[in-house]
Amino acid sequence: MDIPFNKKEIASTFLSPLNEFKPTTVTIEIRQDPLTRHRTRLVPYRFKNLGDPDLAALLDESLKRLCPFCPEHLPQRAARFLEDWVPQKHIRKGEAVIFPNAFPYEKHNAVCVLCSRHFVPLQDFHSQWIVDALSACQDYFRLLVKRDSTILYGSINWNFLPLSGAGLIHPHFQLLAQNRPTRYEGEIHHKTKRYFQKFGRPFFFDLLKQEQKKEERYIGCSGRVHWLSAFAPLGVMEIMGVREKSRSFLTLSEKSLREFAAGLIRVFGYLASKNISSLNMAIYFSLEKQDYFPPLVKIIPRIELPPLKVSEINYFERLHHEILTFYPPEEVAKEMQPFLT
Repeated sequence: MDIPFNKKEIASTFLSPLNEFKPTTVTIEIRQDPLTRHRTRLVPYRFKNLGDPDLAALLDESLKRLCPFCPEHLPQRAARFLEDWVPQKHIRKGEAVIFPNAFPYEKHNAVCVLCSRHFVPLQDFHSQWIVDALSACQDYFRLLVKRDSTILYGSINWNFLPLSGAGLIHPHFQLLAQNRPTRYEGEIHHKTKRYFQKFGRPFFFDLLKQEQKKEERYIGCSGRVHWLSAFAPLGVMEIMGVREKSRSFLTLSEKSLREFAAGLIRVFGYLASKNISSLNMAIYFSLEKQDYFPPLVKIIPRIELPPLKVSEINYFERLHHEILTFYPPEEVAKEMQPFLT
């Protein structure tokens, strides 16, 4: 069975002031995600290249405030795990440090500081930082599973820079572990499980094979991690990473973590080339043994629309639960392919 990629076009006709008030037709494409069925509207507006991000003022302002994630402050400013669980109080791997979130969103909610540097532009990230951070995250989730067998769902989340919702510019992940998934996480778990029960194959493996065959949105691979531009993105762009033949994040080898980190660094290079400096990222995975849901990575770049630096999020997303995008996913994939070769 082929996975359906449903879309339709609608046309709006009016007398346009941009065309001497002649009758003008604008075509909008409405796409439906093949798994969740959420809708994304692709509108044919084009913006000039985003200007170089001026982050100097942001950095200066952040340096005026004490950063609890910098190494000279972290021992006294960061929360600590209970000693009967983590006797060392923090989980460390290389420069990565994990500790409880002092402002938790969930019972099990931790922070992973990626590196000692206070500010890192996307193009300056080192793959070793990401490898060490993900390895430390594995340690955290393994300890959790041993401590609480009811925890079934895990995710590693990233708000990078304030435009994405980050409260601190020091690079850090937020880790969530739950016995009940978030709404979106629960939806993709439920629908991939139902797909597996019906067809006997994981949905995302079939999606990967089909996208590789179509060659429209497949970007490339870093080892066994494959990168796609989502058909119906959850933001102005959505870059997905799927590791072939993998069932569990907790059992990924160091080699697998390096493959993921290598791909992520290349994605960052593409975004930086587009003058995009901020993003949201999530890695979703199951903490129980199952065959239908591999670790899944989603990256949503965050931008401000010129010339007034308008947020790309508006009433369509917040109050109608539909996404607007100006970047055709097929063009994104074509532009990004050289970065994955």
